[in-house]
Amino acid sequence: MGILQRHITREILLSFAIAFVVITFLLLVGEVFHELADRFVNKGLSLSELGAITFYILPPLTAYTMPVSLLFATLIVFIQLSQDCEIIAMKASGIPLRRVFSPAIVIGIVVTLFLLAVQTEVAPWAHRRLKVFLIEMVLRKPTLVLSEQSWTHEVNNMRIFVGRIDGSRMELKDVNIRVSGEKEPDRTIVAEAGKIYLSDNREKIFLQLSEGSIHEYDKEQPDRYSTTTFSRLTIPVSIGAIDRYMKRYRALDSLARREMSLGEITRELHDPSVSSSERRSLLRLVGERTALAFMPLTFALIGAPLGIIPYKTRRFYGLVVCAGLVLAYYSLLIAGETLSRKDVLNPVVAMWIPNLFLGATGVSLIIRSERR
Repeated sequence: MGILQRHITREILLSFAIAFVVITFLLLVGEVFHELADRFVNKGLSLSELGAITFYILPPLTAYTMPVSLLFATLIVFIQLSQDCEIIAMKASGIPLRRVFSPAIVIGIVVTLFLLAVQTEVAPWAHRRLKVFLIEMVLRKPTLVLSEQSWTHEVNNMRIFVGRIDGSRMELKDVNIRVSGEKEPDRTIVAEAGKIYLSDNREKIFLQLSEGSIHEYDKEQPDRYSTTTFSRLTIPVSIGAIDRYMKRYRALDSLARREMSLGEITRELHDPSVSSSERRSLLRLVGERTALAFMPLTFALIGAPLGIIPYKTRRFYGLVVCAGLVLAYYSLLIAGETLSRKDVLNPVVAMWIPNLFLGATGVSLIIRSERR
């Protein structure tokens, strides 16, 4: 590798690293920290648990942040080379542009091979581990899915109001429970504090209340009203948010599509009991994963020649081109998915439409630049 290629490689890698860190951090702030901040501050989500969630989210996230980061880095480096008239100097010195483009293409190939492993093996594992971790965490700390100063959705004629949540002790404060039935009197239970826990087999939810009272009112006999006080009371309850996690826990033995590795998908495809519609869905999943893995190479092929322009770049040119290419890629991806669902194209080929179109465009631009 010559001095020129080492220089371009170093500049692309530096810009790529900075862009990757910044874009990934911004997405993490929006997807993880913003969504979990309330639970982290008020409901007992520890730093180690937040770190584990972040760790499991990162692999699937790289499939989106790495290609965009490489595209941005490639555009910025070649725009700078063009602005500094280094491209003109290289041409005047007889240096072929393919040598100028080769560092970006090589980096695109390396990143593509890395993403291919992430998309086929690591990301499915991370999706699975994240789901298991969240389910186990919620079943261990049920208060994480409850909100202060609000009622739960009615389940089995029961609604629960929580005034305050003590995240450190996983306790509820100022609890109000309303139970209504067609044949039974309406019942209101109020308590100063309560604690939620699950049965050993994780089939039922119990609420242990302390220092409260039970108020019963019969609509058919308005004169009948009774109040009973208690120092401690344990009752079975129904809470929709926790029920959903209990159902997911019971379904952990089955793998979701995004949790299947390439080997597991291949075994499913060779299973004669799999229907044709399921087979097309699996092939579409294979096509999507491999297409997204090859996105960095596609962006390197088209980003390098687009970064070389024969005039002074206007402000934000790189950002506009980067945003336009990303928008074009995902628009073509959606179009390919639509064609696949309508049985117009083979599912794998349909999901590769963005790579084939933009990659071919990039190659033609490289050839055109070489001939100028």
